[in-house]
Amino acid sequence: ALRAEVREFLAEQMTEELEERLYRTGVSYDADFTQALIERGWFAAGWPTEVGGQGRDPLEVLVLGEELQAADAPTYANGTSTAVARVLLKVGTPEQREIVPKVLRGEEIIVLGFSEPEAGSDVANAQTRAVRDGDEWVINGSKMFTTNAHIADHVFLLTRTNPDVAKHKGLTTFLVPMDQPGVEVQAVYTLSGERTNITYYNDARVSDA
Repeated sequence: ALRAEVREFLAEQMTEELEERLYRTGVSYDADFTQALIERGWFAAGWPTEVGGQGRDPLEVLVLGEELQAADAPTYANGTSTAVARVLLKVGTPEQREIVPKVLRGEEIIVLGFSEPEAGSDVANAQTRAVRDGDEWVINGSKMFTTNAHIADHVFLLTRTNPDVAKHKGLTTFLVPMDQPGVEVQAVYTLSGERTNITYYNDARVSDA
């Protein structure tokens, strides 16, 4: 029954206009589609109800995911945003957790900043530096494959904060605002037509909080 409901939803939402725009831009995100998911309770379907989810059974979540993927629905940005929101719920401070409701309302896009031009997926080799300056950190470096960075509010950014210890130890991840001086986003298109990005950080700042 759920599978049929999701297919009916997708037949209505995945219009030719939306399909063409997704194909032309290479960007797997659409604000109206995301809002429609939220209204159905399918944006965070498997999340506990006490934090704004629908508390769906894992098999129902699987069915929902299968159908969205089969339709090539624009959900990539939603996935990275909710993944980071789960981290904040698990280990974040009360101040950091304030961003979670914004994610669940579709008001906040968070992207992942891990890979680097010279490091790939070897996260322990990250060279992007963050240096403490009072109550802030100053960030310099670049990240590769920062998909959806051009529409993001924050990047979950892996940085090197201590170069004097083993490379897998001197690392800190920050939630860095994208809309600030010193952050530059350049498009990179894959062979499939997907738009990803390389992002540059030149004295970008983030609060120690």
